Amino acid sequence: MDPTAKYVLVQDIAFRMVARDQVQVRAFGDSVTLPLAWYLILLKFARPSTVHEACAAYGVALRKRPEIRRALARLQRAGILQREGAAAENVCIRDLLEHEVFAKPSSRSQVRAALSAGRLVVIPNAFRKRVAEALHRELVGTTAWRPQTEFSQGFFYRHHNLYDPWAWPPALRRMQGVFASPATRAFIADLAQQDCSALPALSASRYLPGDHSLPHDDSDGRRSVAFVWHLTKTWDPTWGGAFYWARSDFSLMPGFNTLLLFVVSETSTHFVTTVSPHARGERLAVNGWWRRAALEKMPSTRRPSRKDAPSLRICGGRVIVH
Repeated sequence: MDPTAKYVLVQDIAFRMVARDQVQVRAFGDSVTLPLAWYLILLKFARPSTVHEACAAYGVALRKRPEIRRALARLQRAGILQREGAAAENVCIRDLLEHEVFAKPSSRSQVRAALSAGRLVVIPNAFRKRVAEALHRELVGTTAWRPQTEFSQGFFYRHHNLYDPWAWPPALRRMQGVFASPATRAFIADLAQQDCSALPALSASRYLPGDHSLPHDDSDGRRSVAFVWHLTKTWDPTWGGAFYWARSDFSLMPGFNTLLLFVVSETSTHFVTTVSPHARGERLAVNGWWRRAALEKMPSTRRPSRKDAPSLRICGGRVIVH
């Protein structure tokens, strides 16, 4: 670390006590475990400070404690500390999409119009291949999946999830940083013409035999734009697990690297069909919502007929309606 530079904590760090005198800290990268005394030094970076200023506040002579310097360097590599004025965490989702997705200005305009009209946008081969492959590899390899079942007001689901950020594989934590970055939220807000100023909610899902999700519209007063990033390989259509968009009677079988976007409203009803007991694959996805800053009444859109509400598909830079 540059001893003359000022560093600052990134926004929205998370921490937890893992022992009486140890604290685990995480932002969007890997977690770092610190002695409690060192964690107090870290908090001094709530305001821009040099490493010497932060240590001197607790009477620590950094030249005599090289282990603290190494710990601060780890915190920088993990994305918890950054140089003042740096924007390394502000990666926009558009930078990771395949360049064909919005290669033409008309594509972006059509997507904006489709989202504003309450339609489903489907983007096959959405992200750069290396990004999708890395995340798929880590989702398949993790053992942190936990079954989730809930019944409330007629809505029932059963599937497996990674809800605990502390258990996420590194690739998922990195993508959380991308989906949550100010640049991404501004991009999606412009694309969907919705308030996306609050931090988004994100998790990963895994559907196994018997898993499903009954019809629902995702509304809770805060969710503004929903996303589902399918990351499933070698899936047989006879195994079920289709994403069904009720508004236009459109269904989509699990696939690899397909991104779905829609504005949450009273007409955004969708569900996932039951996975067959004969299924031999894993239906994997990253899903969640960009959210508005304040609780609001759910946006209302005209309920369409089946003929006037097709979904919108982007393929090879072209927008295809079907």
